Amino acid sequence: MKPLSPSTAGGALLALLGGVVMLGWWMQSSPLVRVLPGFTPMVFNTALCFVLAGSALLTPVSDAVRYRRVTTAIGGVLAIIAALVLAEHLLQTKLGIDWAPLHAWLNDSNPNAGRMSSGTACGFLMSGAVLILATRVRRPWAGTLVRLLTLGVGAIGVLGLAGYLVSASLLFPRYLFVGVAVHTATGLLVLAVGLRSAWRRLEWGRVPLFAREDDRITFVGAIVLAAIALAAGIVSFAVLQDRVQTLVSGNVHAELTRRTDMFRDLIELREINARIAATRPAVIRNLRAIHAGRDDSSDLANVKAVVDSFLKQGFSAIAYRDADGKVIASGGAFAQAPAMAVTLTTPDKPELLWTDGFLLRHRIPLRDSAGEAGTVLAEQPLPVLTRFAQNVLGMGATGDMGLCVRHEEQLQCFPQRLNPKVFSTPLVNIAGEPLPATRAVRGETGVIITRDYRAQNVVAAFGPVGDWGLGMVVKIDAAEIFQPIREQLQIVIGLLLLLAAAGTLLLRSQIRPLATKLVDAETQARSRTAEVEAANRELEAFSYSVSHDLRAPLRHIAGFAEMLAGECSSALSAAGLRYLGVISDSVKQMGRLIDDLLLFSQMGRVEMRQTRVSMAELVKQVLQELAGDANGRNIEWDIQSLPDVRGDFSLLKQVWANLLSNAIKYTRPRDLARIEIGSRRESGELEFHVRDNGAGFDMKYAEKLFGVFQRLHRAEEFEGTGIGLANVRRIVARHGGRTWAQAKVDEGATFYFTLPDSERR
Repeated sequence: MKPLSPSTAGGALLALLGGVVMLGWWMQSSPLVRVLPGFTPMVFNTALCFVLAGSALLTPVSDAVRYRRVTTAIGGVLAIIAALVLAEHLLQTKLGIDWAPLHAWLNDSNPNAGRMSSGTACGFLMSGAVLILATRVRRPWAGTLVRLLTLGVGAIGVLGLAGYLVSASLLFPRYLFVGVAVHTATGLLVLAVGLRSAWRRLEWGRVPLFAREDDRITFVGAIVLAAIALAAGIVSFAVLQDRVQTLVSGNVHAELTRRTDMFRDLIELREINARIAATRPAVIRNLRAIHAGRDDSSDLANVKAVVDSFLKQGFSAIAYRDADGKVIASGGAFAQAPAMAVTLTTPDKPELLWTDGFLLRHRIPLRDSAGEAGTVLAEQPLPVLTRFAQNVLGMGATGDMGLCVRHEEQLQCFPQRLNPKVFSTPLVNIAGEPLPATRAVRGETGVIITRDYRAQNVVAAFGPVGDWGLGMVVKIDAAEIFQPIREQLQIVIGLLLLLAAAGTLLLRSQIRPLATKLVDAETQARSRTAEVEAANRELEAFSYSVSHDLRAPLRHIAGFAEMLAGECSSALSAAGLRYLGVISDSVKQMGRLIDDLLLFSQMGRVEMRQTRVSMAELVKQVLQELAGDANGRNIEWDIQSLPDVRGDFSLLKQVWANLLSNAIKYTRPRDLARIEIGSRRESGELEFHVRDNGAGFDMKYAEKLFGVFQRLHRAEEFEGTGIGLANVRRIVARHGGRTWAQAKVDEGATFYFTLPDSERR
C-alpha cells in the first residue's frame, strides 16, 4: 500500500478537525469546540477555514489544471475571510461575518463573540496566498515568497502553542497570539507542513532553496541557533514566572489574612462599644422614669450626658429611644441614604454602611429584669477599614482590596482603590469563571491567577470574613508583577538573537572552506563516476566485440579445420593430423576463455537481488550439477552444517560452483580424494571454506590466484581459463565479504570466503 503524503494526511486531519468543531457549535457542545474548560475555543469561521484548507490539500496534484483551479478558488476564499476579520480588528467594527448568535451560548474571554483572533486571521491570509501563488511560480523570488509565507503560517502555530506553555498573556498583556486556541495553533502547524509537502511536488518546489551547500548549512545552523535562543528565553521566563508567582501568591495571601483579621477585630471592638451603650443600667432606669412621667429633669440630663460621653469616645451618632420609639436623647449626625448597606450576621446584626467611608450601625434593644425599656441606635466610623480599602501599601500601583457581598445573581462591592464607587458586577468574569470575590462569599479560600471584573489578569487571594456573609479579595495585576521580567526578557532575547547572528556568521566562516572542499570532492567524485561509467560503456562495447567479432574468426578456423580433416585426411601425414587436432582444441579453449571473460565482465554490473539463501541447499544443488565430473571417482565428502545467509542466490551459486569444481579437478590425481565443506561464525561474519587434499600450490603465489588469467598449473595438467577465482572474489566483495586461500604443494588447499552475519545486524 502506498504511504500517504504529508499533504494528504494533513488535509484529512484538518478537514476532520474543522468538521468536528463546526458540529460542536451546531450541537452546543463545549468539549467539541475547546480542548479543556477555560481554554480559548476555536470559533466557527476558523473551523470553516480548516475544512477549506484541508480540502485544498486533499486535491490531487496529478491533474494540474484542476488542482490549480481548486487551490486558487479555496485560497481566494481563505484570503477574503481573513482580510475581513483583520478589517474588523483594525477598524473596531462588525461586518456581520462572525456568526455571533451561533456562539452566544458559550461564555469565553472573546469580547466579540465568534470573531477569529487577529493572529489566526494572519495565518489564514498567508495560507490563502500560498495556495494562490504556488501554482503560478515562474521566477525564483516567487518561490522564495511562497516558502516564507509557509514558514510564517508555521511560526504563528509555534508562537500560539508557546503562549499556552508559558502563559504569555501574563507577561505580554497585548500578546498578538493570545487569542489563538491551542487546537487552532496545532492546526496551523499541520497546515504549514501540508502546504510545504504540496508545493514540494511541483517542479519549482523540488529545486533547492540554496545552490551552495555552505549556504544551506549556514541557513539550517541559523535556524537552530535562533530556536535555541528563543527556547532559552522561554525556559528562563517559565522559571522566573514560577518563582515570582510563588512569591507574590504568598504575599497577597499573607496580606489577605492580615486584613481579614484586622477587619474582624475592628467589627468585634465596635460591637463591644455598642453593647456597652445598650447595657448601661442607669440609662435604662432613666428611660423608665422618663417614660413613666417621673422625670424631674435629672433623668433626661443623665441620658444626654451619656450620649455626649459616647460621642467623645468615637461614635459619630447615637440616639436613645424609649419603649414607644420616642427619641429621648441623641447626638451627632446619622448617615442619610448610604450608598451601600450590608447586614452582618453577627449576634447583634449590625449594618455595614458606606457614606464616604465605612460606618457600622447598631440597633440594640435596652433590657433589664422588667423587660425592654427602649433601644439604642448607634453609628461608629471605621476609618482604619476605609484606609485599608483606599490604600494597599506595599502592593504596587495596581494592588487593591475588595469587600463584596452577594446580592441575588450579582456581587455588590464596596468602593476600592481602583474603583472608588459602590458597584455591582456579575458572579463570573468574561471567560465564564467565578470571580475571586464570588469564591470568597461562597466560603472558599485560596490564591488564583484569573481575570477580575475589569477583564484584567490578576493574582488574587480570596477568603470569607468570618461567617458574616462578606468576602474579601486582595489582588494585584499580573502585568505589573511580571513587568521587570518582561523588560529583562526583552533584553535577554535581544542579546540571544545577537549571539545567534554572531554564531551564524562564525559558522559560515568555518563551514565555507569545508563546504568548498566538499563541493570539490563531490565534483571529483562525479568526474570519477563519469569516468567509471565511460569505462563500463567501453567494457560493454568490448564485451560485444568479444562476443561477436572474435567468435566469427574462431568459427571460421574451426570450420576450415574440420573440413580439412574430413576432405584431406588421407593426404595428411600423422603430424598434420595432430596439428589439426591442436588447432581444434585451441579453438575450443579460446571459446571457453571468451565465455569466461564475458561472464567476468558481467559480474560487476549484474543487479543483486538480496534474499534469504540456504547455503546447505545451494551446495546440494551445485554437487548435483557437478556429479558428472565426479563420476567414477573415489571422493570422500565431509559436508558440515552450513548457516543461512542474505545474498543473491545466483551469484552465490556461482561461487560454490567455482570452488567445488576446482576441488574436484585438483584432487583428480588422488586415489582417495577428500573434500571438506564447513563454516564458522567469527567477529560478526560467517566464514565458509572448501578444503581438499589435491595438488595444492606455493603460498608465495597465493595472491595471483584471484587475478584474471592467473594460473599456477599447466593446462596439460589441469584445464581451465584462470577466471573462475577472479569471479569468486568479485561476487564475494559485492556481498561485503573477503576471500583468501592457504595451501602446501602436493598436500592440498583450503579456500575461504566470508559473508556478513545477518542475524547480528
